[in-house]
Amino acid sequence: MSPPLYHFTTSAHLPWIIESGELRPGSNRIGGFPDPDFIWATSDSRGDRTSSAMGGPLYRTGRAWAVRLTLDPADFFRWSEASALFAQWTKEHISLLEWAAQGKSDPRNWWCRATPLPVSAIRSIEAKPYQGSTWRPVEAEVSTVWNADGRWLRLTMAGRSFYSRRTLGPQGQDAYELGREL
Repeated sequence: MSPPLYHFTTSAHLPWIIESGELRPGSNRIGGFPDPDFIWATSDSRGDRTSSAMGGPLYRTGRAWAVRLTLDPADFFRWSEASALFAQWTKEHISLLEWAAQGKSDPRNWWCRATPLPVSAIRSIEAKPYQGSTWRPVEAEVSTVWNADGRWLRLTMAGRSFYSRRTLGPQGQDAYELGREL
């Protein structure tokens, strides 16, 4: 069996992934990168500092936890193959993305997928709070909660509940608002 890949997300995103039944390519238009965007994975089990899941104030304050999804490399292609598979990803786009990652990440560890991946293909789900040093396997349960602000999803894992609501981000991408106990 090949060494696994990892996709890093947060406790705000995970319930929406589970509810949809699939991990989907991003919709980030920052930087003017072409379609398709990808599902990004890394061969580095510690994470990738270019991932939005690996930092930020919500993670550092404990309002969100980092989540690591373990994946099969057979479901992905290496980043180095992107321009051969998708001509719209020019050498200029690739150079710009790799330049932005300098000092944070090694593009040789990057893997991609242009189509949704069923949740059933996820080998395991692990999570950790910012203060934690160990990834812990978790069972994740998702339920819907309604309040005056609309529809929220509650993710229960490791004896804790996290709430999030999908909103529209500044670049037209999906964004997630975190809630407290509803």
